[in-house]
Amino acid sequence: MGDERKEPLRLVDGKFMRGNVEEKPEIGNVEQIALLQRQEKYGIEVTVNPKNIRYDADFEFCCLCGDYIHETECGCSAYYADELEDCADELDIEEVICEKCGRRYEIQGGFAKLITD
Repeated sequence: MGDERKEPLRLVDGKFMRGNVEEKPEIGNVEQIALLQRQEKYGIEVTVNPKNIRYDADFEFCCLCGDYIHETECGCSAYYADELEDCADELDIEEVICEKCGRRYEIQGGFAKLITD
């Protein structure tokens, strides 16, 4: 049973961890000192979460007449980066007019809906 492999020592939230077990800091512990020196040399991983994001949204669709409509909505915003995945669903534009046939569309919830008077 002496063949069991020792899990590597890690530094997690300022604590020495081996697997799921915390190890107490020991003065002169070569493995702990080497781990701290590696952290000093290579740095500590930083989590970055962009927020307060301003962006322009390009949108495109084909009009009922066959004309391709491609426009940009400027000044869109999201608080967190993961909200950008939903930007198509959140795009809300009151009126887009087809230059070829004059049909008017409202963009809402990821769909272009024909405006009928």
